[in-house]
Order: sequence, then structure tokens, then C-alpha cells
Amino acid sequence: MRLKRFEYTRFSRRSDLPLIGDEVSETIERVTFSSGEFTFEGFELSDEWMKKFAKLLAHSFNFDSPETLSSTLLPSTKKDNSLLEKQHTYLSDVSPKDKPWDLHRRSAELVASIYQSADYQRYSERISNCSSLLEFALVADDKELFFKLRSAHFCRHRHCTVCQWRRTLMWTARFLKAMPKIQQDYPTHRYIFLTLTVRNCPLDELRSTISWMNDSFVRLIQRKAFPGVGFVKSVEVTRNKKDNTAHPHFHVLIMVPSGYFGSRGGYLSKDKWINLWRSCLRADYDPSINVQVVKNDKDESSITGALREVLKYTVKPSDLIEDPDWLIELTNQLYKTRALSLGGIFKKYLSENEPEDFITENPEDESEPVSDERFLFDWKKDLNRYVKRKNKD
Repeated sequence: MRLKRFEYTRFSRRSDLPLIGDEVSETIERVTFSSGEFTFEGFELSDEWMKKFAKLLAHSFNFDSPETLSSTLLPSTKKDNSLLEKQHTYLSDVSPKDKPWDLHRRSAELVASIYQSADYQRYSERISNCSSLLEFALVADDKELFFKLRSAHFCRHRHCTVCQWRRTLMWTARFLKAMPKIQQDYPTHRYIFLTLTVRNCPLDELRSTISWMNDSFVRLIQRKAFPGVGFVKSVEVTRNKKDNTAHPHFHVLIMVPSGYFGSRGGYLSKDKWINLWRSCLRADYDPSINVQVVKNDKDESSITGALREVLKYTVKPSDLIEDPDWLIELTNQLYKTRALSLGGIFKKYLSENEPEDFITENPEDESEPVSDERFLFDWKKDLNRYVKRKNKD
């Protein structure tokens, strides 16, 4: 597939373009590709440098060889441009804890660009319009003043990196809110963290592979040897960069009775887990698995960490943006597949439905605004940062 349109800004530097990374940050403001033509905007541009850069982009993004190069030398100097940027107030500067907004929004722009280039216009528009305006209130706790999100529009697309991030935060908050009641009802129970894998599969076989894994997991939890009284399971897919295959695997947090670790509790060693999973897969090879006991910390930091691992993104943001063809096929393969499921006693305390609220990160946070003032930050695509909206005089 040859991309039709593409935009690259100095703020969206990519790890797979190391040869020009430092030069981009100093000389290039924007590069666009359309109808076989590369157009450069920046400072101190040379024909030799532009050819080198265009060739590297073409190789990285599977373009045909560049047909036309053109450039626009920006009239402002680097010093003037720096002064211009200082006229803005950035969210990440006034609230360092909100730096992830810029990071995830930049990745979302790249995902939207790939969808646009592949004529997935509806997906591109949804992600491009996601979280374009953030409204914060200034609140206070016992220690400090900080921003608290009050309003934002989210597209909820599965591969929007902003919504992946917010979805993880909301699922984690939901579980942490339920944990005290679960711990109260099952005070002696423990947790194990299990990762179940299969061999890599061609990307166009991902849907059928995940379906096979789900059927196998159903067989697993129906086995007498399965020790769990409750579980939460998620699917993650990573990309093998060598051959572009997919590596689907399950992360499972399992609640087990305290007696599980005793001599008669049915404890499963790693080798036993491997044999059990192989049997449920009906495979002719030993699958790779990882099993860890979650520490019983008083502050519950270990269980929180395990929850975050289970509830994180389905696909790493870097895997979404490194290969346009891979993202498009991944989108088709994962369409309407379930990313997370619950079982056993967890169903009494939690819902499998996606959180409706992407705003509230901590349901227990009752901090109140110190004033009625609201702080608005717009996403500025040309700067790749959230910028405070200036008050009208």
C-alpha cells in the first residue's frame, strides 16, 4: 500500500529515524507528503539534506521513491521562533503531572494520519477531534494546588492512544474502588499473576488465533486443577519487528484461596501451568508462560501494580504507529473483539462494560475547586502541545 498523504513535525520524532533525529529538532518544522511530492518547511535547508531525509522517510513508511522535492524557508529565525513559542502557556509547563496529555495526543495524531492515508476517513476524523479541548479546575488538597480535569470529549476509538490511556486509568480506578470490599469479604485470599502465550501468528490470522485462545481459556477455567475463585483477563498484542507477525497473549490476575500454597492446596508449579495450558490449547508444543505470586503488601502496592499490568493497553502505542500497513490490518483483525473479561467472584463486584466516565481518575478524590475559574487548554497541532486559551478582554 502506498500512502497518499503524510505529515511529520519536529515534535513527532520517531525512534526508527535515528540518522536525522537531531537535525529534525533543529531545522525542520514540518514535512508533508502528498501526490508524490515532499514539501519541507524549516530553517537552513539544503538540497542534499532534504534528499537524504526524504529517502529515509520513504524507506521507513514504505513510500515509493520521492518524485518531487520542494522547500519553504521560514522567514523567522530560530531565535524568533523560540520567542514566539514563549508567548504561549503550555499545560505541561504549568502542570508537570499532566505531561502525558501531550505524549498521548501526539501519538494519536500519528494514528489519525495513518488512517487518513489509508482512506479510513471516519476513524481519522474521530481520533483527530478527540480531546481537542481540555477543561480543568484548580483544586487543593492538604499539600498542594493542582489541576483536575472537568470536561473533555473522547472519541473512544480502540486505537486512539489518548483513549487507551484514559481507559486504563478508569478501569484501574474501578478495580481499586472495589478492592476494599473484596478484601473485606475474602481477607485471607491471595493473588497470582499469569501470562499465557502461544506462538506468533501471521497478522491476518490474529482474529482466529485469539478466538482459539479464548476457547482454550474457557477449557482452562473449567479444569478441576484451575485454582482461581475469581479472575480478570486481558489480551495484549505485540508486533514482531523482524517478520511483522503478531504475538497475542493473555494477562490474568487470579484470586486463589490462601490454602493454595499449602501441601494440599493444589499448588501449580510453572511446569504444571505449561502442561495445563498446552492441554487446553490442544497444541503440539510447550507454550511459554509466566506465573508470579503477588506480594501481600499492607499498602497493596503489588496488587495495584498487577492490576495496572492487566488493565493496560491492548497494543503498545509504538506498535500502532511504526508500520501503517500493520495498523490497518490490526484494526480489521481486532474489530469487535473483547479486550477484557471477568470471572468468578469478581463479577459480584465489577462490571465488564467499558467505563462511561473517562474524566474521573480517582473516585475517592473529593477535593473541591478553590474558585469558579476554569482553565481551558486547546490542542495545537502545529506545536504538538496543549496551549492555554487566552482570556478574552
